[in-house]
Formats: sequence, structure tokens, C-alpha cells
Amino acid sequence: MRKCVIILSVIMAAAASALAAPSGLSGLSVGIGAGGLTDGFVQAEYDFLLSRYVCLGPEFMLGFGGGGAIYGGAAGRFYVIPDTHPIFQPHLVFGAGLAHGFDNEDTRGDEGKTGLYIDLAFGCDFDIPKSPVSPYLDLGGLFFAGDDSEASFKVEIGARFAL
Repeated sequence: MRKCVIILSVIMAAAASALAAPSGLSGLSVGIGAGGLTDGFVQAEYDFLLSRYVCLGPEFMLGFGGGGAIYGGAAGRFYVIPDTHPIFQPHLVFGAGLAHGFDNEDTRGDEGKTGLYIDLAFGCDFDIPKSPVSPYLDLGGLFFAGDDSEASFKVEIGARFAL
């Protein structure tokens, strides 16, 4: 019973901090971009507010084109000037985790590349006053380290939803 109370308290504290945050600083992000192991990707990330400057949370990307890929790891957003401008919130992005790229010429489905990825980018959230939605734009690099290492420029557009 005591463990349930502790877990429930942690969940309630996380939810309260997400609700208290400005709309761009915490919540669910979904985006679409180009770069990485494939021609493009769709990503989802959930950010937990650690301070008014830092959000961390899990991320998942699904690559399409060029055989496809799956990325899974953790991401962080570091806000440069939080709350000093009502609309523009510049940030730095860091992500890291595991990735697997599928070989589009393999008919057996067991070939491909597996390794670590690192996502480094900068961007800006565009807060819409009195709205729980913040569009964002990120530019940066997506690096893959495995048997065949590669690096690629990354462009991502999306929206962050305060929950």
C-alpha cells in the first residue's frame, strides 16, 4: 500500500508540474522531419519539467524511406531564455539511444544496422498565447554509430502539447 501511495504521489507531482509549466516547456511532442538512417522520420517525445530551463523524457522515432528505421532513447530540451518572451522560446536539443535501420534490399528481414544514435539540434518553440499547443522548428544533426556509422543533417517541424 505504501508503494502505491508513493507511486501515486510521484505521478501527481509530475502531472502538476506539467500543468503548471508554460505550454512550450513540458508535455507531449510530435513531429516530422528529414535526416538520419532514412529519408525522413516521425517522432514522439514526452518531456518532464525538471526546472524552468530543462525538460527531459523518453523519445521514439520511426524512420521511413530507405528501408525504414526505429529509434528509441531519451531526449532533453534546454531552454535558453524561458519566459522572457511571450512567443519565442529558443532551445537546444540533445537525444541519445538505440537505433536500428532496416535494409531495404534484404528479403529475409534480418539484415540491417543496429547501433547508437545521438541527436543534437537547436530550435525554437512558438507559444500561442492561451493555447496548450506550441509549434516548434529544430535544425541539427543526427549521428549514428554502429558497423556503418553515418551522420546527417536533420530538419524537424512539429507541435508540443501541454497536458
